[in-house]
Amino acid sequence: MHKPGYDESQTKWVALISMPGVEQTRGMITQQFGYDFKSLYASPSTFTKVDKAPRMAKSNAYNKFNKVIQKLNNQMKALRRLVSYQKTLNEATDMVHATHASPLRFISVDIESYEQDHALILEIGWSTWDTGLNKFADRHFAVLDYKHLSNGRYVADRRNLFMFGDTAWASLKDCITAFQEDLELAAQQNAEGSVVLIAHDMSSDETYLRRMGVEFPQGMIKFDTVEMNSARVNDSNIKTGLGKLLDEVGIENYSLHNAGNDAHYTLELFLWLCRNHASKKSV
Repeated sequence: MHKPGYDESQTKWVALISMPGVEQTRGMITQQFGYDFKSLYASPSTFTKVDKAPRMAKSNAYNKFNKVIQKLNNQMKALRRLVSYQKTLNEATDMVHATHASPLRFISVDIESYEQDHALILEIGWSTWDTGLNKFADRHFAVLDYKHLSNGRYVADRRNLFMFGDTAWASLKDCITAFQEDLELAAQQNAEGSVVLIAHDMSSDETYLRRMGVEFPQGMIKFDTVEMNSARVNDSNIKTGLGKLLDEVGIENYSLHNAGNDAHYTLELFLWLCRNHASKKSV
């Protein structure tokens, strides 16, 4: 017995759509790729027989067509990301150069985890730039809980090479408390309760901080210097590491992979990206 909706000649199920939909799709494909399918025929609304499914003449034609579709989809996704990154760069630049009624603090943060178990946090560092004082304040905490662990096999061990002050050894709980206090203080010093968080690869550091129990102020603004640089080079697929990018833009740097140093240099990079973008906008 012939089963409705089943193409016995192909021994596979055939997707059925309305004829206007088929012809519209056929027209779009023909126009876009210059490939014209053979004529398609309408079937009655109640199917008791299905004609042989239309096919491309050769399998490599389908494979080529599928690759083109995937390429176009990827290009569209990359374009959407780039538009978003460009918006971020514009917003950051405007914020840095705006006249603020009360001080606005930009806080850059970095986390260093144990290379053999990334759930174990070895260091937390953050750097603050105050629009009112126009200077940096840097802090670096090494986690006492894991003092016996150190990197060096896959990631450089620079825990004892903080360049911008003294390293404080404390429990993970106390490290997080100190960071939480600085976040809240920054929000309190701004009339609107605003604070700006910056990171080089925000998703990674933010995930670590949330897992450790950090509660971010309501309305906190976030900027990712990886995305901001993608906007600078006009390519959302470019994801440049911190060290390479610092060298590329001419920011002198030492002892990266120390959380305090990385946080400081990330903040320097953020300000450089904003000032560089502002200078290009003014031309």
